[in-house]
Amino acid sequence: MWSRFKQVCDIVMLYRNHSNLLISRTVILLIPKLAKLIPDAFLRGYSKEMMDYLCFLLSSSKAEPLHDTCFSVIGSLAQIIPTTVIQYQQQIFNRIEQILTHYIEHNEHSDQMTKHT
Repeated sequence: MWSRFKQVCDIVMLYRNHSNLLISRTVILLIPKLAKLIPDAFLRGYSKEMMDYLCFLLSSSKAEPLHDTCFSVIGSLAQIIPTTVIQYQQQIFNRIEQILTHYIEHNEHSDQMTKHT
């Protein structure tokens, strides 16, 4: 089972930087499914690489269409392998704060523009 699991994880990771948004989203959605399949093996062999990948996507403005999927997957991973997600807690919270700050500033600006018209 481990050899097939490793093979599947390696193939999934090969497609992680694909230019097609649907393929990228599918790769992201497969991460918690792989983690749930064999949690110990995932934790030992892939959790750091996958979390680094998700955090990279969250920090990339080019990957903005994938941010909601990344947050959802991180939540799923927190239920499956909480010890790994905790290590990225500060990074995740910082990103949430940045997104909320941007959202609030954008909405305040929109509200001011609406009041002046």
